Amino acid sequence: MSEEIFLIGIVAFMMVVTYLTRLLPFKIRLPHEARLLNAVIEYIPVSIIASITLPAVIAPAGQFNGLLNADALAAIPVAFIAWRTRNLIYSVLGGVVAHIAIQKFFL
Repeated sequence: MSEEIFLIGIVAFMMVVTYLTRLLPFKIRLPHEARLLNAVIEYIPVSIIASITLPAVIAPAGQFNGLLNADALAAIPVAFIAWRTRNLIYSVLGGVVAHIAIQKFFL
């Protein structure tokens, strides 16, 4: 019985911590002098996506074989399509088509 109470307490504690981490950004008001901090926070999602994507593109399957692989080559048209259209669907479709074409015809 005490183990069940301990687990319920741990879950309740996790709920409080999760709630506080979501509530605090709304309650804390940053002064106008914190523009640098706000500018840094704006780029955090981009850096997270880059840190997830770049290793998968440059070294697929965990081993670096140079930049002439289908993943790295298909990233070029994806970046161009994303830059020109600013549309996620077109970028994904272009990437899939480019990856298939590169694997089938060039590598």
